Amino acid sequence: MKKQIYTMMGAALMAAMTLPAMAQNTIVSFENQALNEDGYWIGEENENGVSDGYGGMTYPCTYEEGGLRFNTSYSVFYWSGYAISNRTETTFENMTLDQYNSAAGKAHSGNNYAIVFSYGQTMDVTAESGSVISGLYFTNAAYALNSVLNGDPYSGDAFTTGDWFKMTVTGYGSNGEKTGEVETYLADYRSENAAEHDYVKDWQWLDLSSLGTVKSITFTLSSSRTGDFGMNTPNYVCIDDVTLPVSTSVNSLNNNSSNHVVKSYNLKGYGQQNGRGLTLQKMADGSVRKVILK
Repeated sequence: MKKQIYTMMGAALMAAMTLPAMAQNTIVSFENQALNEDGYWIGEENENGVSDGYGGMTYPCTYEEGGLRFNTSYSVFYWSGYAISNRTETTFENMTLDQYNSAAGKAHSGNNYAIVFSYGQTMDVTAESGSVISGLYFTNAAYALNSVLNGDPYSGDAFTTGDWFKMTVTGYGSNGEKTGEVETYLADYRSENAAEHDYVKDWQWLDLSSLGTVKSITFTLSSSRTGDFGMNTPNYVCIDDVTLPVSTSVNSLNNNSSNHVVKSYNLKGYGQQNGRGLTLQKMADGSVRKVILK
């Protein structure tokens, strides 16, 4: 019986070794940004500041990870774009700290997640050729969900039948052309049946692969609670674990001088130089990828 099992395992391993490589995702989880003592980052002053026209300065800031760039505008009194937070509170009482809270009360993975408060700021692919973005996880920000459930001075009373709050993710190609859009509801009270009213409070997956190869994407929020000056529901949503599919062929990894293999391990965790079969490769950026060496 043991001989039969070993034979089957050997056959499976030999079959696997005939494959050129395994596909491995790049997951952007916002763990590389240092946060302040209150558990968030919204940018900082830098040498690229420009006048805001009101006597102050606005500073363009970016966070980069895994081939993506998140653009943020920071000033002493205002920010927009992409904040990064590790806060675990789920309530909203004031703007000072609670605008950095999520409905889920934690990241989807790790400690950090991003808060999108965007007025046109993009999430860019740094590769010149662009990339497919497989998808991301999202949930409501505590600020927006408080408005849905309890109302606020801008939005009025809590959501009732007919109300809705929606996120639209739009992709753009290398020439700025629109490649597509994906919509999802953050709160959906459209049904006449109150039992069907729903809102997002946990992390949910959003498939973005239909956008195709993109150079940038934008997040646009819309709501039934809209007035003469725009949407009254808070323009906030949380995202985490933005996922890009990456081919991990051995040649492409070793020829990438900016992110090369620094060490290889076998499945038992021992270092190896010229091993064959399923191998774990630690990259210069700290990520670990799986490849099959022949």
